[in-house]
Amino acid sequence: MNAYDIIEANGAMISEIIALGMERFVLNPFGIHGISHWHRVLSNSIEICLQDKVEIDRRIIHALTLFAMLHDCERDNDDADPEHGHKAAEVFESLHYRYADIMGDELIDTVTYAIRWHSSGRISDNYLTQVMWAADRLDLVRVGVTPSQRLLALPSAIAISQRRCL
Repeated sequence: MNAYDIIEANGAMISEIIALGMERFVLNPFGIHGISHWHRVLSNSIEICLQDKVEIDRRIIHALTLFAMLHDCERDNDDADPEHGHKAAEVFESLHYRYADIMGDELIDTVTYAIRWHSSGRISDNYLTQVMWAADRLDLVRVGVTPSQRLLALPSAIAISQRRCL
């Protein structure tokens, strides 16, 4: 199974979460922080997990999807927007009750933290948080930026970046 198979198998859930993100998104949905970016972040996060041989169960796919589809939902512009992660985390906190039974408190907290701090230049000791951040950073190439290996942090994410930048 590859990332596309997993995305296809979870299409209805992913579409529902995209709709949540779109309710809040004020920028061009086809712009650099829009739907295509969200899909690439999700695909990247699944690819990292598959490379690391992580079992992607229902809980994990929900967490990865929620991060991917909501992390930029509160952007005011496509340039510097230092508060967008905090605002997007507040949106997720207002919705997380919908996913609490599926994900549990620990994963809810992980996604909230990952959304809040995704653009802060941090690295995390929490594997899933780092996966989410690395997945977003791997898509920096869309704006002509090669992701920092230090910030990708995970050997699998670094390997993916190196393969893509050849």
